[in-house]
Order: sequence, then C-alpha cells, then structure tokens
Amino acid sequence: MSKVKRVLTALLAASVAATMAVGATGCEKVDDASSAAGTGTASTDSTESGSGESTGDISGELKLAVFQGGYGLDIWNQIADEFEAEHPDVTVTVTGDTDIGNVLRPQIINGDAPDFIYLASTNPSGLLQSLETDHLVMDLTDIFEEDGLKDKIIDGVLDGPTYQPYGDGKIYAAPLFFSVNGMWYDSNLFEKNSWEVPETWDDAFALADQAKEQGIAMYTYAAANAPAYNESVIWPMIATIGGKDKLDAIFNYEEGAWNDPAVTETLNIFQQMHDGGYLLEGTMGMTHTQSQQQWLQDKALFIPNGAWIQNEMADSPRADGFQFGVMAAPKTDASQQQAIWFQTEEMYIPTDAENPEAAKEFIKFLYTDDIVKEMAEATNALPPLKNCLELVDGLVDDATYASAELGLSDDMVQVSGGFANTSATDITIRSDFFQGVGSILNGDMTVADLQAQMEQESQELAQLVTAQQGLEEGASSEEAAE
Repeated sequence: MSKVKRVLTALLAASVAATMAVGATGCEKVDDASSAAGTGTASTDSTESGSGESTGDISGELKLAVFQGGYGLDIWNQIADEFEAEHPDVTVTVTGDTDIGNVLRPQIINGDAPDFIYLASTNPSGLLQSLETDHLVMDLTDIFEEDGLKDKIIDGVLDGPTYQPYGDGKIYAAPLFFSVNGMWYDSNLFEKNSWEVPETWDDAFALADQAKEQGIAMYTYAAANAPAYNESVIWPMIATIGGKDKLDAIFNYEEGAWNDPAVTETLNIFQQMHDGGYLLEGTMGMTHTQSQQQWLQDKALFIPNGAWIQNEMADSPRADGFQFGVMAAPKTDASQQQAIWFQTEEMYIPTDAENPEAAKEFIKFLYTDDIVKEMAEATNALPPLKNCLELVDGLVDDATYASAELGLSDDMVQVSGGFANTSATDITIRSDFFQGVGSILNGDMTVADLQAQMEQESQELAQLVTAQQGLEEGASSEEAAE
C-alpha cells in the first residue's frame, strides 16, 4: 500500500465560481484578476526571494497544493506514487481544492506554506502575483539551468513578468501546461460552403458578409462573465502589427504604449465589428457556455477560445457534422508575420517551504518524458516543451493537437505574458481593458476613449512599480548597513 497521504478539501464552489472556472480541463483560463498583487499577502522582513541548490538527496514530507478542477486529483496522486518510488525517503501529501488560492493565503500568512503550488496566474485569487510582489516565491533558476532544461522550454514562455517578476533575469515560476488560444470555427461549415480560412481581416469581413446571407454572424464571445477571452485575439494582433516589443511595453506600463498605432489598428477591428453589425446579437449578455453553445450551432463563424472548448462542450448540441477548427487572429496586412497567443499555467515554491529541495526535484520530475505523457493522457493538456508534438501524439484529442501544431509552426510568432506586478491597488487594468473592448463592441465607448483610459491606468501602475522598487532598494541598503 502506498504511504502517500491524500487530502481532499471537499468544498463546493459557488455557482458563479464554477462558471468562471472555465474548461473541462479545470484551468481558470482567462478569468480577470486584479493587478493589486499585494492585497492580503503576508508581510515579511526578507526582501530577497529564497534560493537553494537542488541536491537530489531528499527526504521527509513533500506537501503539494494543487488547483482541483477538471483535471481532478487522480493524476496527481498517481504521479506522487511514482515520485515516492524514485525517492523512497520522501512522503508526498497532495491537497486539492477548487478555491486553493484563497485556502492557501491564510495558511501562508500563518507560516504554514506548502512546498509546491500548482495554480495558474490567471486564477482570480491572484496568489502568484501576491507572492511575487512580497518576494515570497523561491528562485528556480537553477532548475532551468540544470541539464539544459531552459533550452527545452518553448521559446518566449519564460520571458515576461510572470516568470521573471524582478527583472533580474532569474526565474521564479515554472510552466506546467500551455494552451494555444485563437479563433475557433466549424471546419465542416467552411468545407461545405467552399470557404477559405481568412488570412487577413479584410478576408474575414468579406467572408462574414457571405455568412450573413445564411443568417450567420461573424463573431461571439463570453462577454458577460469572461470578456478577457478576447486576449486570444487582441494580444497577438498587437504583436502581429507592431512586433512583440509593443506587447511587452503594454505589460510593463511603458509610457505611451497604449497610444501606439498597433493598438489603435487592433481596436479599430472591433470598432469595425460594431459598425458593420458583425457581432452575434445578444452576445453582450452571454456567458462563456452560452456563447459557445450558439457558436456550436453555427450561429457565429468565430469564437476566441482555447482547445479546452472541445472537452468543455463535449455533451452540447451542435450543427450536423460540426468539426473543430482553429486559426490565429488574422493579419491586417498580408505581409505581416502572424502571432499567436500562448497561455500558461504555473507551479512555484513558497520561500517558507519546509522541503524546497524535494519540491525542486518534483518540478524536474514533472518535466520528464514519461510523466509528461501521463499528464497529457490524463488531462488533455499540453506540456510547454519544444518537443511537445512528439510527446503528446495520440494522447490528446485532435483539436488540442491541431492547436499545438498551429501554435508551434515556424510561420507563427509565439507570444505570451501578463501585466507586471505592482503593490496593492484598486486598479484592475486587465479587467478594465477587456470590459472596454466590450464597450466598443456595444457602441458605448470609442477606441480613443479606451486608449486614454488605459494609458492613464498604466501610468498610475508604473508609479506604483517605481515606488515599490524604491522601497525595496531602501530596505536592501538598510540591511547591508546592519
């Protein structure tokens, strides 16, 4: 009998939380979380994130805390057993909860941190952002430098403030899964009408005009409960038009970033959707499942989403012969190199972990081929590795594999990331932006007004970042003086 202890907190999420926890894969994919990263997080006298060499000589209890969604806990229990088999002096405890972020917060405050956490940065609890802001996550750089692991991760995934929050080139979170997000369509509908997948937005609008004749709208999305699904279109569009640097400038609150022509051109596409009546009627009142149901019935050509939509809507009625297809957001000019959005889910180690050496070994264990394959087969999720297609072939569904083929194509520029962490604030820049895009689609806001609002919020957040850096530098100086 396994010595692994299994702990399951049997808390039922409220119905709205269940709605927001999108996807049968159990990942809260693009729920809006405040940029108020420091709210409610334990304070600490330390101004440096923890660091430690992974020795491989490990023992004791290893406490895992994982988000319990559609993946369930069985796969984690299975991997825990296998880890114990390789490390007989380690006992693994697996704790799961649908609201694991808010469960862990008071525990961490009280000095009872787990050794390992799997919870995506997009989770509404904002746990990773809070821990990073207060320097309560461990430096994992040595993991990625060992055995060339960093070179095995898909290019660009480890860039940006989620993984390198302090701008020091060090890595403080590790990607467990990734999703290729784009515009999904019914490939059977396209085939029977002899429609080509549009390369440019001009092509897309021309196709939409043809579809209108059959009573099919161009676009729908989860406007009522997850408007940030539009990041699958907007962020890669900005990168396609202006390059990845334009997106990085937005995420890092650079002055003038929101007024860049690439942002204007991107938002003008949504203005054009409104002006031409291309949005599916009623979209602004639809949740993610409602909009997805309409799309499955060929009421709209496109919906921004990730591969999890196939599992999530597996039992939902759909048009005869419906087949999942996915494309990157179109270009505005045929000469541009197309970008596509990668969304990742993270794992990390708190600085107060009692067994960080075992936690680091466990993270490395999760990147081994056999475990990656087990994870893929059990969860239908993609590993963030360059040889992803080889590893998951035959283990994930066709739609997920097709999305990975598209995203990892040499023709595509892979973009990912998120807003840089700040000290506590009421500003919710990500949420405000995607709500604003909805206001453009609804005719309640102009492109220029939204850009002005976002530029103002961005500069207020930039001031918080500067102030926080000053405090940390001051604390470091005082510590050095002592």
